[in-house]
Amino acid sequence: MPEADFTLKSKRPNYLKIIGGMKIFLLKRVSIGLSLHLMECKVLHNKKTCACSYGCPKSGICCECVRYHRERRQLPACFFTKEAEKTYDRSFEHFVKLVGEGKI
Repeated sequence: MPEADFTLKSKRPNYLKIIGGMKIFLLKRVSIGLSLHLMECKVLHNKKTCACSYGCPKSGICCECVRYHRERRQLPACFFTKEAEKTYDRSFEHFVKLVGEGKI
């Protein structure tokens, strides 16, 4: 598919570039400047504060941990007290129960 540029109506003009059937928006210009910052994962710092009592390969890599538990309708260990975390019940329901009991 040939590349095509389309000007979109906006205060800051953008281009829509279609490449191989994919739509990609490119910023034409920015009057205030544009900077992208990639977040640095602080694995060593995170491992020091990780509350997981299970030997987990995701320890310290919080984004992977959150994604893993969210897919299972759970919260990571760092949301629980040490006592509650040791039960390995990280379900949303268990968390809500503990909050209701004032334990978290």
